[in-house]
Amino acid sequence: DKYIEDIILKRDLYNIVDEIFGKLNASHLGIWGEREKPHNTKYETGYFGAELDNNLVVKELLDLSSIVKKVSKNDRLLAVEGRKINGLKELDKKLTGKANKKLNLLFENAGSIEIELKTRKHFHDIYIKEKDIEKKRFVKRKSNNKLVYIHLHKMNDKNLKKFKDEIASFGSDKKGLILDIRNNSGGNIAKDILGILKRDVYAYSKRRYFNELTEEPTGYSWSKPVVVLINEKSFSNAEIFPLGFKNLKRGKVIGIPTAGGVIGTYHTTLMDGTNFRLPHVKWLTLDKKNMENMGVEPDIFIENHPEDILNGKDPQLDKAIEVIMKQIK
Repeated sequence: DKYIEDIILKRDLYNIVDEIFGKLNASHLGIWGEREKPHNTKYETGYFGAELDNNLVVKELLDLSSIVKKVSKNDRLLAVEGRKINGLKELDKKLTGKANKKLNLLFENAGSIEIELKTRKHFHDIYIKEKDIEKKRFVKRKSNNKLVYIHLHKMNDKNLKKFKDEIASFGSDKKGLILDIRNNSGGNIAKDILGILKRDVYAYSKRRYFNELTEEPTGYSWSKPVVVLINEKSFSNAEIFPLGFKNLKRGKVIGIPTAGGVIGTYHTTLMDGTNFRLPHVKWLTLDKKNMENMGVEPDIFIENHPEDILNGKDPQLDKAIEVIMKQIK
């Protein structure tokens, strides 16, 4: 009863229930209202794909953004829609509510350009793509094109298709695979990926007129060396996968322990549209230990520090390359 007087809106009730869930010390719990309307960008700040310093000088540009073809680094933003801008704070005000709208920007060197601003999420997705491309190139260069790098950001059907497509495109010159599941929020494809990585070849077949041998069974498979990268943001199904990978003795797991949030859930809807997300399936290790609040330990512990990120370094990936290159020699 002592909480009732604090409840004015339904959201207030949800906040209290969330606090009650917190007492259970379990992941994947939640309560929310009816399905929200499509995201409204009316008051959302627009972005144009460039990082500016306090003097509005361009310090970085996203390679996959449209502005990169019009503006160069060290150019300076002078005005927005014909009005002079003084500093980042004033710029933020000008760009508020301008997501998905076209604006005229005046730069010192590039001059006047028209560009459509995008949402923060749009450029976050672009940033992730650019980082993946950058790491692929890095692995290719460091391994003399012998290794392949794949980063799965979620354990969902889209990423499963991505994994299968990349596996199918590999040539025979590729000798090893680095599978990165760091910062992966989970999903339900762990068993599918493990099935591809542990599909043992029992024979070869050869067609008349063709020199190539075909591995049997056919289908998506990768029997060459693999290492897996994990971190504290590998969550749920992205923890079940490295556990299975280790138990199948398929290769080394490198990084730091995973989050320890491993529960299968379902959700139920009440008459008023309120939704509950509740535990449904417990996941256990082979020695019957509950994975919830435990996480998965790497075979090789190595941590990426903040200064590494700031300096564009990735010691975990460096270690993965070192380990797998020793295996393929």
